[in-house]
Amino acid sequence: MNDITITIGIPTYNRADTIADVLNRAVADGINLMPGIDILVIDDDSPDDTYSRLLSISEKHQNIHVLKNDQRLGFQGNFVNVIRTCRSDYVVISADDDFLVGDGIGRLRNAIAALPHPPALISSVFYKDGAVERGQDDGVRRIELPEFRNCCAHLPGIVLNTAQAKQGCDVLGPMLFDPDNYYPQCCLAFLFLSYRLPCFYLPLELSRTGWDRESGIARYATVEGRWKQYQFFVSFMGAVAAALQKEGQQEKFDLAMRQLESEKHALFNLIGFGIRNERPEFASYFLAGALEFANSNKNTQ
Repeated sequence: MNDITITIGIPTYNRADTIADVLNRAVADGINLMPGIDILVIDDDSPDDTYSRLLSISEKHQNIHVLKNDQRLGFQGNFVNVIRTCRSDYVVISADDDFLVGDGIGRLRNAIAALPHPPALISSVFYKDGAVERGQDDGVRRIELPEFRNCCAHLPGIVLNTAQAKQGCDVLGPMLFDPDNYYPQCCLAFLFLSYRLPCFYLPLELSRTGWDRESGIARYATVEGRWKQYQFFVSFMGAVAAALQKEGQQEKFDLAMRQLESEKHALFNLIGFGIRNERPEFASYFLAGALEFANSNKNTQ
């Protein structure tokens, strides 16, 4: 008998109509009544009527639990709060503007049970406009560290082992709550993959782009924001690699350092993209600086 339990965890803020629609669609699909499945929504002290709307839905339907933070924790804080509040074996992280996919969620428990090792993280196939946006998702397979970006850059539909995610939150501590850390799920994924915990791709669609609201996160896609993201992740990945080296795990340290260099290049390109979109008049200066930086590194190697 499959006794795996799964929580669909949804952090929300100031989106009363949107999250109400998401939950009503989930109820219409019978997701809240699936064996071993419950839904948890935590309102981050919204100024609108989000919490009262959530309560009215949870009072009418089984296995939908809603909470409200006493004070606003912000995106990172509410993400962690969802994980810490879960009592199930696994938590599917979804967004308050994305639609849950009943077919995939209904098959998830058996898919987890069939894996060769209990997973720390699962990356589900994510579809947008009929196209797969998860890289090489042609079946069930293990995720390797060089695939780090593909497996976690999009938050909705990521599945976390609740106990390991809680432990990961404790290990990462203040780094997880850094205001320039817009991707806390990526921090957990990098930690898990660096320590070679079992992480898998599953060809299941669990969450689908719905209302596609603006993130609401200040400076998210600005030049300043991208640069600070770059600085944060370089520092964060370096800290994880240093911990591996301190523990004497040289092979894992070497792999983490190679991934750090790869991510630095990818994030540098992302900054360039932000500049071209927000301040195109600076694009030529950025390109000249990037070339100078690349040449100076080449000359010192």
